[in-house]
Amino acid sequence: MSWNPEKTLVFRLIAAGHMVRRAVQAPLEAFRLKPGDDAILIALSVLPDLTVDDLLAATGLNVAELARRLRHMEALGLVETTQAEVVLTASGTRLAASLMALWQDIDEIVAANVAGPVARNMRKSLKRIAESLAPEVPVAIDPDA
Repeated sequence: MSWNPEKTLVFRLIAAGHMVRRAVQAPLEAFRLKPGDDAILIALSVLPDLTVDDLLAATGLNVAELARRLRHMEALGLVETTQAEVVLTASGTRLAASLMALWQDIDEIVAANVAGPVARNMRKSLKRIAESLAPEVPVAIDPDA
C-alpha cells in the first residue's frame, strides 16, 4: 500500500489552516495588508503598551520585516510608532476588533465541528504542536483564554 500524504494529520492541519487563512485574508486585502498583519493588530489590541521587542517575540518576525510592516500600517493610519512602543490608532482599533470578531466566528465554526471536550483537547494539542515546532517563538495569545 502506498503512502498518501492527504491522509496525514499534517496535511489536514495545513488544509484547515489554509481555509481559515483565506477567510481571514479577505478583510486584510481590503486594507492592503499581508497575512500575519492581523496577528500584529490583534496583539496590539489585546496586549496594550507593547514594545517593539514584545512584538518581535509575539510575531516571530525579524526586526527588518516588523519595521517594514509597521511603517506600512502607520502609512495606512492603523498604528502610531515611537522609538519604544507601538499603539493602535482609532482606525487600527476598529480593524483589530473586526478581525477578532471574525476569528471568533471562525472559531465557533471549527468548534461546532468538534465535540465538547475534544475541542478543548484540540486547542491544547495544537498549542503544544506550535510550541514544539518553534520553541524560541512564544505564543502571544493564549488559545485557552
